[in-house]
Amino acid sequence: MSNDEIEIDIGDFDESSSRAWGASDEPTAAITDAVAAETDRAANELPPLNEYVEADALNALLTRSGRGTDVQVSFTYEHVRVTVDSSGYLFVQARE
Repeated sequence: MSNDEIEIDIGDFDESSSRAWGASDEPTAAITDAVAAETDRAANELPPLNEYVEADALNALLTRSGRGTDVQVSFTYEHVRVTVDSSGYLFVQARE
């Protein structure tokens, strides 16, 4: 494993879903919607994403144009593992 990779044991997660965020979506809006769907809650029932990650910085990192490589970020938000990347990929998986 290289220095910039982190190994994660995902054995304590259950079902998952993926979707894409597009040019019209901000990644953080798509994340909030996906986590709400995964947890069977309304998006406005979730705590602010900023309590877990710096949302403006995440949007800037994932939507920055002119870079030579894709960026991928993973974190946990309301007991849901979130993986999102700059190509538009978004994966959420609820913990058991």
